[in-house]
Amino acid sequence: MSPFPIDLVYTWVDGRDEKWLKEMENASIIHHKKFKKKDFLNRFVDIEEIRYSLRSVEQNLPWIRYIFIVTWGNQRPYWINLSNPRIKIISQSVIFPKTVKLPTFNSKAIDFSLHKIPGLSEHFIYSNDDMFFCQSLKYSDFFTIEGKPIIYSQKKDWSDAQKIFRRFDNSYKKSPNDGTLFMISVYVTILNFYDKFKKIMNCEYSHIPTAFTKTICEEVYSNFKDEIDKTISHRFRSRYDFQMQTLMIQFGLVTNQSVVKMKTRKIALFVVTSFSNIKFKRMYEIIDNPPKLLSVNTDDMNSRERIKAFLDFIFDKPSSFELLDKPPNVDQHLKGYYSDRKSGEFYDWLEYFKSFFKFIKFLFIGLLVLIVFCC
Repeated sequence: MSPFPIDLVYTWVDGRDEKWLKEMENASIIHHKKFKKKDFLNRFVDIEEIRYSLRSVEQNLPWIRYIFIVTWGNQRPYWINLSNPRIKIISQSVIFPKTVKLPTFNSKAIDFSLHKIPGLSEHFIYSNDDMFFCQSLKYSDFFTIEGKPIIYSQKKDWSDAQKIFRRFDNSYKKSPNDGTLFMISVYVTILNFYDKFKKIMNCEYSHIPTAFTKTICEEVYSNFKDEIDKTISHRFRSRYDFQMQTLMIQFGLVTNQSVVKMKTRKIALFVVTSFSNIKFKRMYEIIDNPPKLLSVNTDDMNSRERIKAFLDFIFDKPSSFELLDKPPNVDQHLKGYYSDRKSGEFYDWLEYFKSFFKFIKFLFIGLLVLIVFCC
């Protein structure tokens, strides 16, 4: 058990909600925003990751007090058990200034507003819906006995931050994409933090559940009020938005309100769904050797059902946070690959061949076009 209350906070959105989609369509026209199908699905349309994350919480973090899910309006997962007293649904309107137009489609704006959740404990853990707790954990995996947040990070050299920032900024101007936009916000945050405190800790944010205190959040806001207010005012992610976790981590460490521990494969693993990523191709190995904290970024549209099958295999027991008459729809054939490791290896090779033949097909079509053009 924990010597002090610890809550868990998620952010979630229903990207299939027609009312929300209409709001986004109208806002996109006003702000001249366009999303590729892949980016839209990755950011706004879930595969019920939060269902499996909550299963991992009940299984491995029984000491969590309340679970707050921040969303827009009356949205909530169709399967969520609202009769469970530990589940609290929080609308964006509760934590945002009245002057901000909602819904916001800017996750960075939401992140900076989380500490304003009514009834939130001083100590809390922030998790995205694609983050999972794979081992039985104690409060001391996230906080010291004195209540200081524990930051897991590998060493990061920020000495060339200005040069790297310019490189990302120029790249984004030529070819805008979410990944580059995120890196710009990280380096904008680091450079502004250094301007104010003349010091940068050699740590960085990892895409894993992160521990915070409301005190740190409030002190950060006092020190960077104008910059944070500007970020919160942006309905969509913008080039010079601040990145909340990076800012909180740096401030907590510089002011000695947080401590850092080295991040290793045993502690945390971040997997991006791409068949060029060896960690994704061999995900079935995670079953036998899980890290404490796992994050799976469903970036590949063709892998969404495979990831859902993987999650349903490792977190197969329904939790008290979900309605038992609303089970997930899972491809049992795909799920079977994870019960038989050899099948998993076979599936990997099958994907390699499919990709190879797809390449040959495009190459053949290209040659035909070239021949026709030359003739």
